[in-house]
Amino acid sequence: MSISNLVCVVLGGVLVAVFFLIRQTYRDRQKSSQSSQPGEKALQAQLNLMKSDLSDARNAVSRQALMAQRMALVAHVTAHAVLVTDASGLIEWVNDGFTRITGIKPEEALGRTPGALLQGAGTDQTTVATMRQAITEGAGFRVQVLNYTRLKIPIWVDVEAMPVYDDTGKVISFVAIQSDITVIKQAQSDLIRMRDLMNEIQTAASIGGWEHDCSTNLPFWTNETFRIFGLDAASGVPPIDVVFDFFIPDSREKIISAVADASGKGTPWNLELQVITLDKRRLWVRSIGQARHRQGIVTHLFGSFQDITSEHVIRHELTQAATKARAADHAKSSFLAMVSHEIRTPMNGVIGMSELLGMTQLTEDQRVYLSTIVTSGELLLTIIDDILDFSRIEAGKLSIIPTSVDLHDLVANVLRLLQPAASDKRIYLVGLINPRVPHKVEIDGGRLR
Repeated sequence: MSISNLVCVVLGGVLVAVFFLIRQTYRDRQKSSQSSQPGEKALQAQLNLMKSDLSDARNAVSRQALMAQRMALVAHVTAHAVLVTDASGLIEWVNDGFTRITGIKPEEALGRTPGALLQGAGTDQTTVATMRQAITEGAGFRVQVLNYTRLKIPIWVDVEAMPVYDDTGKVISFVAIQSDITVIKQAQSDLIRMRDLMNEIQTAASIGGWEHDCSTNLPFWTNETFRIFGLDAASGVPPIDVVFDFFIPDSREKIISAVADASGKGTPWNLELQVITLDKRRLWVRSIGQARHRQGIVTHLFGSFQDITSEHVIRHELTQAATKARAADHAKSSFLAMVSHEIRTPMNGVIGMSELLGMTQLTEDQRVYLSTIVTSGELLLTIIDDILDFSRIEAGKLSIIPTSVDLHDLVANVLRLLQPAASDKRIYLVGLINPRVPHKVEIDGGRLR
């Protein structure tokens, strides 16, 4: 049905109503004239009165026609879907907005119920029952319902239906306006999903958010903030002075000073504080706060509380472990220094006496043996220095001291030291040095040996 047809239907109804009104008025006055048998002047007066009534009726028709035309134009151009049904709910007319939203053409909709055209598997049956009950009772209703387009694409619509009555008060039709609120519903769904996700993240990370409106002095806490302080969210956020009382004295001074600086100067803070919750738990929390400004004035404070008790305990344990490790390292270094001193003293005596012995008359074999004793003693002193090197390495103080060393003699001395142990195992040691290797090199001979 086009807009012109809709105007004709409305005008037709108006004209019929005016016709019956004029006819009834004429009959009433005719009866009155017959009973009073008026004269010529009275008849003329009645005729004038009827002309006036007819003129008023014509003006009323014109006004109603203009109003009907305007209403039909609004129904035609509105972006919302407009439906007109009979008293039983069968569609008699739809506007272009209905087709734009649903994809259903007017000829496909006429004579069918909106439910048969638009409802689907996801439509809430409780809402459907509410609409049917209202239609049965001839009452209006407003609901939000999930419908489906001609291509079975789900859309959310806000439906407001109003009954239309005849002169006797009987419902003769319904006019329904449907608004596409799919985007709004999706935004609401996304907002709820984001809120739930944020709550889950806050719970997992033990981080609670908060905000304080400086102008209204109204606070806001997330659920995790209530949990950290051992409070019930249903009881509401306590006053700020009560919140300060949860902090131990030293921490209380810090948080009060931080809030004052943020309120007056907009200075942010990041503090580790200790609190005693309502259920008497002693917690360490990280308090972070910032100020929000408007035209240079602080309007809001916002931030977070994070339960870092476990982190603080671990950090304390690590500190204690590090202290113990340093003490153990110091004890080890002291022990090594003592051992090296205790070994170095007699070893120096052995080397010294061997050198004195070398000044006496000895056979060639005895001198070889004596040289081995001296070399072994010097090697043992080197080993002691190597042990001490471990402490120097841990302290980052190890140093290499290069000196001019005869590499050929160094290899020969090593072979001589290892030869007795090798002979016991029936191993014959031979040292081969490439002729291109120089005799004198700058190395740390003791560590190389």
